[in-house]
Amino acid sequence: MEELSLFDVLYHEYKWEKKDFGYDGPYPPYVRIGMKMYLLPPSLEPAFEKWYGALGIFREKLLIHDLLGKFRYVRMTDEAVEDGMGLKYVGAFDNSIPFRIVSLNKTEMILRHPDEMASLPFWYPILSPASKVMLSR
Repeated sequence: MEELSLFDVLYHEYKWEKKDFGYDGPYPPYVRIGMKMYLLPPSLEPAFEKWYGALGIFREKLLIHDLLGKFRYVRMTDEAVEDGMGLKYVGAFDNSIPFRIVSLNKTEMILRHPDEMASLPFWYPILSPASKVMLSR
């Protein structure tokens, strides 16, 4: 099972450029997590946003469920967990095994560890350190 980082997927498959990511922080490059707004019917959907560009609602976005829907597994490294959830969660679960993506909703992704029956919710900001989040099909 080949793993690709979120950065590699955005950079190679979606043709994002290096300037579309943020580099301030301990584990760059970063992708911005935002919302895409629809007017008819009025709704918001979670999306990856390019770091620079137009202001807020006009910034180019890629829906999170469109990208993650192409993958079956996600694995967060300790660095991604530390950056997205805080140091106290590092080591709370086994990061060497990919979690299966069960569902994606407006605020979080529901993941399941392959050895356990319980599903765990993870908020989307854990995906921000793009080179530390590994995806596989």
